[in-house]
Amino acid sequence: MPSELDYRDLEQLRRRHPAWRLLAATLLAHRPLWGREPAGQRHLGALTQLNEPERALYEDLCEDRIGERLRLEQERLGFGWVRDSLAALPAPATASPAPPASTRSTI
Repeated sequence: MPSELDYRDLEQLRRRHPAWRLLAATLLAHRPLWGREPAGQRHLGALTQLNEPERALYEDLCEDRIGERLRLEQERLGFGWVRDSLAALPAPATASPAPPASTRSTI
């Protein structure tokens, strides 16, 4: 973030699951798990799929406003936390189900 689940990954995830959001609360809830991004390996470029709160968080991380070269690896997030976060997402839109067999027309 810059991390293993960095903002480039978030953009790809967002294309498949538009409801997914990476919020400051996620980062702050896992403060004991923070590490430091190796010097020279940070992505600091522009990203286009972020909403306003994510963009603000990304800018804070890029500018080291929260911590110097802050890193949070997704492997360190608790399974229960991830499960609960995913369960809170709205169900993805799906194709309409096929009508019951009794209402299908035959040829």
